[in-house]
Amino acid sequence: MPKLLSRIIAWFSEEWAPGAGGRRSMIVPNPATLDLDAGGRPPEETVFRQRLKAVLGPRQAAAAGCVQFVGLESLKEKLGPRWNAVQTRVHGMIEKLLRQNLGAEDVYYGYGSETYVVVFARLNPTQAGLVCAKVMQELQRLLLGEPDLASIVVRTAAREASGDLILKPERLADLLAKMVARAQPTAPLAQAAATVEAPEPSASPRRSPAAASPSPAPLAQAPLAQAQAAAALAEVGRGEAVVVNVAAAARGGEDDPWAHLRPVLGPLEVVYRPVWDVRGQALSLYIASARRQRVGGRQYVYGYDTLTPPVGGVTAAGTANGLQEILDLDRETLRQAVDAYLELYDNRFRYYLALPVHFETLAGSTRRRAYLDLAGHIPAHLRPFITYQLMGVPDGVPVGRLTELVSALRPLGRGVTVSADLAPQAQATFAAAGVKGVNVSLCGSVVPRGRLIQDLYLAGAEARRRGLLMMVDGIDTPEMERVAEEAGCTFMTGELIGPWVDVPGHATRLSRSDVLDNDVPLDR
Repeated sequence: MPKLLSRIIAWFSEEWAPGAGGRRSMIVPNPATLDLDAGGRPPEETVFRQRLKAVLGPRQAAAAGCVQFVGLESLKEKLGPRWNAVQTRVHGMIEKLLRQNLGAEDVYYGYGSETYVVVFARLNPTQAGLVCAKVMQELQRLLLGEPDLASIVVRTAAREASGDLILKPERLADLLAKMVARAQPTAPLAQAAATVEAPEPSASPRRSPAAASPSPAPLAQAPLAQAQAAAALAEVGRGEAVVVNVAAAARGGEDDPWAHLRPVLGPLEVVYRPVWDVRGQALSLYIASARRQRVGGRQYVYGYDTLTPPVGGVTAAGTANGLQEILDLDRETLRQAVDAYLELYDNRFRYYLALPVHFETLAGSTRRRAYLDLAGHIPAHLRPFITYQLMGVPDGVPVGRLTELVSALRPLGRGVTVSADLAPQAQATFAAAGVKGVNVSLCGSVVPRGRLIQDLYLAGAEARRRGLLMMVDGIDTPEMERVAEEAGCTFMTGELIGPWVDVPGHATRLSRSDVLDNDVPLDR
């Protein structure tokens, strides 16, 4: 970090030759005034350097905004020997997270293998620090399961009137408390740079007394509890929304002023969707799902959409309350589905049951233990009939992380499948992690029909190459059934196969002609 700080100082005196230590850069903005290269386009480094100078330059010429240094040192230490193997994937994941969270005028630049420099065009240091902290929280969650919020410290490198750059550490908890106290847009934006990393001492060319202060205390001693910090980070956005959302999260949320206008949902129930086994020519698998009916109408919401509370506020999956509600829903779906199977089993019904379980339920060690404790009570004679359908798996999840979750579920059933999109790139990870199949959906796609069919063929070919079974949802017409069968899909579900039902049926033979002649009324 001191070396990078020195290079930034050199930038202002035009002493650093392009490419001397940089690794990669990504330019998000479209600046109006920039130096152009021979092709009439602004060179990436030129864009970055001009934006950096605009923020950290002389005070009389400085623009609004701030600069953040996102450090991966603490993550590298936590990963240990795994770092070398996953380093490339880590960079891909953090760059994707940065692109998702940065504004249109923000830029970032990769320096070496452990640092990213992020220039925010509009945010002040507190707001920008929270955005970068959110990125680090999500990265740690994907790689480690539980984000270590206590280790996230923001180090601000402010440019003094003398021209010196100094480092000042600030805890994430203090940033959150500051945002809550203000609860409104901050004063004119300061000129600053910050680094998000673990609280190890960091040397600098010139350090202020504040920078030499002892390491911050654990987050638990801060005004905000760790659960509140996690909830606040999940709500972090940009600009005024940062202040409002963080304050609301710390207060535990506010009443919904439009609650009386929103549809009220009925009680939770578990229903089942039949799945056709193409190879076995049988209707033997049923997918369990939670369902709630909109009061006053016949419309239903399914799965995790049922987490919308009766007052109308949508549950945020990243908040502490949202994670608990996801876990509770997964446990309740498992409990009701297994209760029903036990009763049907005694009446000589046999079928295969797919239970949905969310990635977030298994990602945290406490939540995973709570789910596995319940699943561990499934009678041994039912386990050969049960598969787990892993939902909400994020893009770029490391194979080791996914293997950990699959291995936790495998002893409790016959296998694990993953719900994913049609992009075939992740299937290598699924296969390496021990997943048995991939579930894709054709419902609600905005992709043109020709492209959708082409993507289905490519995904089917990749699944066969990786030894994965493929199940497709959205088989509503004979034409789509034909396309899916030609693409190599081994399991199909949709309106053509059968509607959602209250009780699964006994496994039965079902030929293609039976499927095409299916005129069972749909439960809409």
